[in-house]
Amino acid sequence: MINEAISLTQINFQDNYYPRVYLIYDPGFALHILHANWNNVPNELKSFFNNCDPFKDEVYQNKDYFAKCLSWLIDIKYETFMKIVHETKFILTENFVYKLFHVHERKLTKLALIIEGDTGVGKTFLLKFYSLLLNSKNTHNSLQRNIIPRIMENSSLFLLDIIETIIEKQTNLLSIFLQRIKSKILDLENNNDNDNDELLNQRPRPVLILPVAEQQQNNAPVDNILLKQVKLSLAKYQLKKNILYFIWKTILNVATEYPLISTTTLIQKLHVYVTNELVKYPLIEISSRLKSLLQEICSSTAEMSIEIFKEYLFHSQMKSLFYRLLLHPGITEEQLVEFMSPISQLAREIPQIEIVIFFDEVNTASCLGLFKEMFMDGTLHGTNIPKNIVFTAAINPLIKIEENTPQIHRSDYLVHDLPQSLKDLKVSYGPLESRTLADYIVRKIAMFQITS
Repeated sequence: MINEAISLTQINFQDNYYPRVYLIYDPGFALHILHANWNNVPNELKSFFNNCDPFKDEVYQNKDYFAKCLSWLIDIKYETFMKIVHETKFILTENFVYKLFHVHERKLTKLALIIEGDTGVGKTFLLKFYSLLLNSKNTHNSLQRNIIPRIMENSSLFLLDIIETIIEKQTNLLSIFLQRIKSKILDLENNNDNDNDELLNQRPRPVLILPVAEQQQNNAPVDNILLKQVKLSLAKYQLKKNILYFIWKTILNVATEYPLISTTTLIQKLHVYVTNELVKYPLIEISSRLKSLLQEICSSTAEMSIEIFKEYLFHSQMKSLFYRLLLHPGITEEQLVEFMSPISQLAREIPQIEIVIFFDEVNTASCLGLFKEMFMDGTLHGTNIPKNIVFTAAINPLIKIEENTPQIHRSDYLVHDLPQSLKDLKVSYGPLESRTLADYIVRKIAMFQITS
């Protein structure tokens, strides 16, 4: 274990000779071993496993050995790990496996990581992928409904509540509403993304109130079968965004044309629903258009309410849990504080998540003292930084060139030497070797294989 700790703190990925044998524990504290070649495992460690390569155990059959080990290390399900691999099209080469292993060990020890390496060694994608793995317990867990936004699911339940508590109480209004949405509901299989484009390009139009005589003529019986289907589809979250939007638009249009219920009540209910969701789920990121619409509640109309629902459904998304800032000599301490402020606020609001921050080309900045304070002391101008923020950074290699060396152009970077305290956090990533590149290419091609 002591040797492992030394090899992790002094690891160097500049060449292909970094350590490849580590002991790991699964969530049940059973001992496993991460290795790239059983022949290179010391005999003392082999004896712990009865001199049998664990890779050949049934638990690894038809599974990626490296992915299984990493899923144990990060304490997530193997299926979740592989789902993220497929979603991001991340190529899990042996080299990247050991880099991920090292990044996570740094995180567990609460030490920042500074990566030294030129452009193109895969720093950003590696750290972004790690951020997805780190937070997958929340983002891929249906039980974490109090953390991860469920925009479509909760909007479905909102519409279901409106239908049950308001629309159903007015039989005439309910019948008209069902008539207007019938074609959309019965043709669900043919509703595709092209409908979204059509809806998004539509501008809300003022709705006219029909004469009383014409309102009274619409007294068709309620289609209870269709009503049951609509309510069941909403309860089971089976309707797409375009259908949810169409339902809300129809509700407001019908309520305006046939003023049997208060349109103002419907408008207020949507406004309260959306604002409450934004308070309840700090991870929801909304558009600037929606922000301005929500501020105009005093002059809100049916058309504006329809627009609010459309913006919320189609343009809201989950905030990123990975933040990258590209540094340069012009970056000031005030700009760094401004960058960190909303991230720290989000981290305090949701302590269950872990935010990965990546400062790229950090040694080009002129305020290295502030990074020393953040990375080593865990404070920013004396204020404690939330513990669920993981600091990573990258630096360009410092190349010293003799003053009298003739140069046609500058071949060195305009970089500063790191303080000694930050140098101790540095790990070198060299260019990917030919064997790693070959492994990457083979796996990449396999991902896009065409079957006949």
